[in-house]
Amino acid sequence: MEKEKIKYDEPNLILVNGIGKNKEEICKAYIELFQSGYTLTAEKIADYLRCSYQHVIETIVPKVKHIRITEMAKMLLLKHFEGEEYASLFYKRILFHENDFKRYIMKNAENIISYKKFFERDFEPVVIEQIKAKLLVSNAKTTGKHLTLESYMQRVLNSFLWRNFKNEPIIIKTLEDSPTTLYSQRDLMEIFRVNFKAEFYRKLESLGINKMKLGNMVRYRKEEVEEEFLAKMYITAFQRLYKLSDGRYIEAIQERALELLG
Repeated sequence: MEKEKIKYDEPNLILVNGIGKNKEEICKAYIELFQSGYTLTAEKIADYLRCSYQHVIETIVPKVKHIRITEMAKMLLLKHFEGEEYASLFYKRILFHENDFKRYIMKNAENIISYKKFFERDFEPVVIEQIKAKLLVSNAKTTGKHLTLESYMQRVLNSFLWRNFKNEPIIIKTLEDSPTTLYSQRDLMEIFRVNFKAEFYRKLESLGINKMKLGNMVRYRKEEVEEEFLAKMYITAFQRLYKLSDGRYIEAIQERALELLG
């Protein structure tokens, strides 16, 4: 037993105290822990973070509340609660508290914001209709490539850049929510069907994908990858526009959009 104590000397390990309890009471103590939220497996965390099982053991175990199911506890649980709804968990050596894991993510992950995305709903419907009408007229007069609303609004946002512009991402230290799905660079390279990092980074820029960092891991939210937007602005340019317009940046963009169309 002493050897096991040293092995599992972990600050966030929740122990089941079996002193003075019979076998059935020990089992019930485990069931109560399952019911209170200790149901998250290391395999699920590894899949969520898109990392290895070993990374979870080395990095997550010291930081997130968890329980360990010893071989003796597993045998007792299988004997006394074989038909229990949590029976599949009896075979797991370690289980994490789901809400504490979410807390850990929200507290320790950082959002690195490089782009501000704009959606059609951000602008006044009447202005959008005016822009569309002007684009129809403009496109009818040209023999070149016609501008879509998306390509035109991107041109408008790019007009706020200045000479020798350099984008400087901002870091948001804590998250307001826990992301539902994360992608790794490897995941996205497969999704984008690109083979080289230079292509990958160009794709991130074209789609305005911001990243999330957890320790030394860089990950990307599913919604950042999949959401459809009208146009994007570099965050440094957006911050400058926000300041110059006293927060009335939507009005400033709408005015510029109508102005450039004449």
